[in-house]
Amino acid sequence: MERMRRHITWTICSCAFIIWAGTQSWAYQGDEAKPVGLTGLIAAYAPDGLEVEDFAALEESIDETWKSWVNETGLAVKDFYEGDNNTIEAQRAALGKLRTKLRTMEKALKDSRYQSIHAEIGDLYLRLAPEVDIAEALLETLTADKEAALRARVSAARSNLNSAVSSFRSDMNRTRGGQAWLGWAETNALTNLDPSDEEAVNAVNAVKAKMEKRETYGDEIKTFMSRESFLNLEDALAEVQNALAPPSPDAEAKLRDSMIALLDAIAEYNNDPSAELEAELRKQYNAIRKASPDGGNAIESAFRKNYLNYNLRIAISEGLLNRVAGGIRRQTSQINDNALGARIVGNQTSDVTVRVDVQPSQNNARFNIQSSGVISTSSLAYASQATIRSVGRHSFSAVKPVYFDGTTFRTEPASVSVQANNQPVGASTRYSGRLFGNIAERIAMREANERRGQANAYTQRSIRQQVSNELNSETNTRFSNASMELQNRLYGPLREYGLYPDAMSYSSTSSEILVRTRLSAETELGGGASLPGINPPRNGLVAQIHESLLTNSSNRLDLGTEGKQKMTNGELRALIEERLSRILDREVSLGDDESEAMDDGNIFVFDQPNPIRFQIANGEVTLILRAGLEREGDDIPTQIITVPLVPTMGDGKVLLNRGNVGVKPVSKPSSVAEQVARANVMRQKIQKALPERELKSTFTFEQDGKKIELSITGIHANNGWLTIELN
Repeated sequence: MERMRRHITWTICSCAFIIWAGTQSWAYQGDEAKPVGLTGLIAAYAPDGLEVEDFAALEESIDETWKSWVNETGLAVKDFYEGDNNTIEAQRAALGKLRTKLRTMEKALKDSRYQSIHAEIGDLYLRLAPEVDIAEALLETLTADKEAALRARVSAARSNLNSAVSSFRSDMNRTRGGQAWLGWAETNALTNLDPSDEEAVNAVNAVKAKMEKRETYGDEIKTFMSRESFLNLEDALAEVQNALAPPSPDAEAKLRDSMIALLDAIAEYNNDPSAELEAELRKQYNAIRKASPDGGNAIESAFRKNYLNYNLRIAISEGLLNRVAGGIRRQTSQINDNALGARIVGNQTSDVTVRVDVQPSQNNARFNIQSSGVISTSSLAYASQATIRSVGRHSFSAVKPVYFDGTTFRTEPASVSVQANNQPVGASTRYSGRLFGNIAERIAMREANERRGQANAYTQRSIRQQVSNELNSETNTRFSNASMELQNRLYGPLREYGLYPDAMSYSSTSSEILVRTRLSAETELGGGASLPGINPPRNGLVAQIHESLLTNSSNRLDLGTEGKQKMTNGELRALIEERLSRILDREVSLGDDESEAMDDGNIFVFDQPNPIRFQIANGEVTLILRAGLEREGDDIPTQIITVPLVPTMGDGKVLLNRGNVGVKPVSKPSSVAEQVARANVMRQKIQKALPERELKSTFTFEQDGKKIELSITGIHANNGWLTIELN
């Protein structure tokens, strides 16, 4: 609200001055001058948290060497909002200074030498970066080369149309009677569309018009025309029409209006988030994309980074993967083989080391299962002329690549290298123990040594085949089962409750696997940018949970809707327990005997939209409820209840401390005394329902008979993110 107030104040003052000067106007009429670039869009003052006073306060708590830099940054922010930047060049220069400051912050946040100021710099970075990103995107949109942008849009639309026509042809060629539809859709005219060809453009309009009339046809044809290939072709035709449509005379004015509405909605949302403002942000963002000369490329990049980003991020270290999947084992087995004209018997002992080696990959998570070891053998080779006793010490190394795209594990055949070393150590013949026995044994040993190369080659082939078969079979089976379990035991329940991510990304570096997912709907926001330089512990993982994930997940409880508008504390807890138990595939209990007794039968009456919302800032996870209370004789209307929860570490436990519960009415009460009484009742109710808790910081899980213990070593709640480190 503060930013909007400043925006309105600035606009009124500007208009008054302009009217007095009588030389300019912000109106888009006649020959009057139009505003340039960001002029008239951004507020006249820096937003909350980025004012000069905020930077002055930061100087008091920051390292001496950074004080001058902080002061310079504060002045640069002030100059951008309040300076005389009425030309495109001046606006770009002001934004360039801020971008340089952000790059300095990024370097500092990645450098452990500046650990002592990471909290202060991180807070500043996450406040300033979205402002700069959005402002740069709007300026780039307004100054885009319209002719070049038009060519790019038309080119993209043509490419998309070609792809849609190709898919449509394939579908019709596989369908009985489909050939007739190829002529109906004029696919020849639509292929490699020439925008200057009037007949081709008319074909686009004609086919699109026929597509739109599907509702007027009979049910059978209407159903047929609702196939995916028809719908994709219709969307591609609409994209071509939009790309070729001439801009309306007031297009730029409407674009600027949408930009102003977006900036005002962002300012309001930063001050007091709500479901209504989320929907407004998405609405204005889509309006700008649709009206932008560049097809929305600039605004899409900036908006997605800061408001539609992933809201769950997990970084899993290579060390943890080796704790789970790596290890050393010894295997002993018998040798019973026929090779090189002899029957070979004996025993062998294998000392095998298995480890996980994470590989860099942008498009999926990639890692190698590495198996290496030494095989010690002791054997007797029985031939017609002699029996040779041999010992061997053979080494091998195998690598099997594994890929994971978020839904399915894929493997490649293992590659195996072997070094064999057989050594004959004794021989016996039918002459042993007789006069010429020693001579016969020496001859047998000489023959055995001459054939060592053959024996080693055979051993190499045998070990390579054995290791390859075992590694391929074991790994393929394990990861095939893992893919099925993932779908059935996790993704199935997530889809059932509407919690399946609408976007996900898996990648890897040389030392960690990165998991990023987003849960959001058309009117919801996602996560924001996270701080650079957040890495998992060497043998653990780090998980970052954005407040939007908690809020959007709570929306899937459908509280406030028919059948779930009224619930007791116990019923709400049971609903959450049931869903968590189903998703985690184990029994989950959120209560105990004491909390069960606290359920006094009073009924929460949840409001819509966003009956439950979360905000994460300044070390607190704040739960915001919009609910009233139905009780005998004296109902309490909807209140906005804020419950600060402060997670801390202490004595090997996670302490969840509850701050002061705030209660304020949605509608004005008849008297202050009445509201005070209502607030006290609601406060007591919430405090009983959400007691302070101590949670274990260490937990154990079992994988393939191996017990893995993980401990929470750090927990931080700042800038919209709850960050949990486990080691």
